[in-house]
Amino acid sequence: MDIEDPRNVTLSDSLVPLLTTCVRHCTDNVVITFSLKCLIILLRMDLPSVPQYSKKLGGHCLRLLTLTGATSKTQSEMIQICFKMLTLLMAFSKRKTLTSPSSTPVLSETLNTYDREQSTAAHIKETEHNPLPLGDQQMQVLVSFLQTAVTDYEHHHATFGLIKSITSTNCISPQFYDLMEILLKLTVQSQKVNIREQSRIVFMQYLIEYPMGQHKLESHLKQIVLNLNYEYEDGRISAIKLLEIVIGKIPIPLLQEHTQLFFLPLVLQLVNDQSKQCRESVADCILLLLKRLPSDSLQSLYGYVIRWAKQDGAESQKLRRTSAQLFGIFLDAREDFFKKGNISVEMIQIVCVFLVDELGTGDCTDILLGRDWEVCYFCLICAEKINTKLPSITCSNMQLWKLLLKCLAHPHPWIQRVSSRIINSHISQLDLQNLTKRGQKQSFITLVPGSLFQIARNLCYQLNTDEKQQNESINVLAIKSLTWVLKAMDKFPNLCFEEGADDTFVDSAGVHEEQKDPLPIKKPVLWLMMRLSNIAKSHGTKRREAIFKCFAAFVTTCDISIIIPHIELIVEPLQREISEDSSKTSSFSQPSSFDTNQVVTNKVDLAQEVLQLIEDKCGTEQFQKVCVAVKKKAREKRDKRKQEITSEAIHDPVAYAKRKVLKNQKKRFTQKRKIEERRKSRGASEKKSRYVE
Repeated sequence: MDIEDPRNVTLSDSLVPLLTTCVRHCTDNVVITFSLKCLIILLRMDLPSVPQYSKKLGGHCLRLLTLTGATSKTQSEMIQICFKMLTLLMAFSKRKTLTSPSSTPVLSETLNTYDREQSTAAHIKETEHNPLPLGDQQMQVLVSFLQTAVTDYEHHHATFGLIKSITSTNCISPQFYDLMEILLKLTVQSQKVNIREQSRIVFMQYLIEYPMGQHKLESHLKQIVLNLNYEYEDGRISAIKLLEIVIGKIPIPLLQEHTQLFFLPLVLQLVNDQSKQCRESVADCILLLLKRLPSDSLQSLYGYVIRWAKQDGAESQKLRRTSAQLFGIFLDAREDFFKKGNISVEMIQIVCVFLVDELGTGDCTDILLGRDWEVCYFCLICAEKINTKLPSITCSNMQLWKLLLKCLAHPHPWIQRVSSRIINSHISQLDLQNLTKRGQKQSFITLVPGSLFQIARNLCYQLNTDEKQQNESINVLAIKSLTWVLKAMDKFPNLCFEEGADDTFVDSAGVHEEQKDPLPIKKPVLWLMMRLSNIAKSHGTKRREAIFKCFAAFVTTCDISIIIPHIELIVEPLQREISEDSSKTSSFSQPSSFDTNQVVTNKVDLAQEVLQLIEDKCGTEQFQKVCVAVKKKAREKRDKRKQEITSEAIHDPVAYAKRKVLKNQKKRFTQKRKIEERRKSRGASEKKSRYVE
């Protein structure tokens, strides 16, 4: 039925008195129920006779609630229909009084004072003549019903709809304040997500629109903040969401007045909460608070952060971590604030001091155990945001870039990832062809001698980590950066060396056994290729895949003049991988029903794809010559090793026996490892050790 059709409205209006009579005088609950359902449909239309019967329907619905027992049986269909009926009646009366001054929200942005008591008294006087379906005494009874009905977990939609309607009418009732206290508790204590969400919506509507005194408002805001410490995670998240809504909707003057009440508890929750989701929500809440505050209030809060950063003593580490994390939030919230005066310069100096202390005194064991890394991590996050939003500040700070180079080789993967992102973001914006020309963008690569070599060395360190610590995102960033570094090394080899350095490379971090001899100063590209080739010699599927992908990036993006002189260093580990796979395949005559070599096959396929890229890049003839040379070299090396072992069996039988024992032990260990990997791949749990202390 079209409820906007005038003909339908005229015909439907005559049904209102008849249905009202059925509701009031009929004794059959079925008839009453269907009559109320029909009236619910009619009340959605703007019928002229509704105001005449509004109070009669409202009073009888309340009587039905009393007779049905709303305080104990809220799941009754009759009760739910009565709630819906009262909701529509109040909404109808609200539409009729929409132009009344009482409809103006008490917390409107237009208010300049917060004299709640006077506002409440005036509002009571204004609402005396409102055509509500219930009187004051009846409204108190209804609210008492709702205080019990709101705890019903199964049928709550009609209940909350009625509470919203009562709130929108701004009808003053002492019991209604008690009902809102219950809803505020439900925002954190309810086990149902929908009830927590509906409670937040209704309470926020009440806080914005409902008349209340200053003391009552203060009490509500303090309770909202106290709910941040609720025992369970779901409740804390709900409390944070409610506080975020409050911060986003209350007027700016009122927000300034309660800045301290909001900011300090949020900071404590940001630092101490064990839940990641809660910490992220708290950070968003602080971000919104900082965005809405004017500059003078923001400066006051920033002063707290600066004082925490400069504190000494036993708690200085926690305060430093807090200030470093807040620096990043301040940057996200108000970029314009840091463009004034020397605020950004002061902050970057503090970040550098933190990094110097952390990198100089950090214990590798504590870092790997999950301690002593957070300050460094949040400092890097802050530096990344400064580099993105205010690049002119970071480009001229050479101390910061030197510290970032050290962070590339930090034991913690998160710190490696962030520092790699910053370095990669910086070098990707540089024009490699005009890197050393005057007038170009300043870069630490040209201003800090030897920085190019440090980038390459520390990125190789990242690729050479243990198999369990291999991280794909870190490897991808390292490959991108190394591709640029390789081109820069080829074009500007002198940038790889510090001033006054000798004619050799000395790589003290993770150098392979076959790479201890220094390399000539004029061949940094050769050093990098040998370093990567030696890393690929170590066992580990993820490690080798990372190196193979790095070679593929080199072949795809670099000039052939860089690839040809070092093609043997690239082909050698690729051929070795294919040869090892061939020898393993030939050693097993019976295929297994379970494909345990799937990972190895993927690695071999990757090696073959890289070889195909090399052949396409260099030409088939050149590629074939290199492959023959690499195979010949490997065969000669293998024959020489066999001769040495045979000779050792004759001249030093003791050493030969030890070698055989170690070989057998290694073989048994490999077999156990493969069996364990096969068990895990089938979904079996890790086998417990039988060793008893």
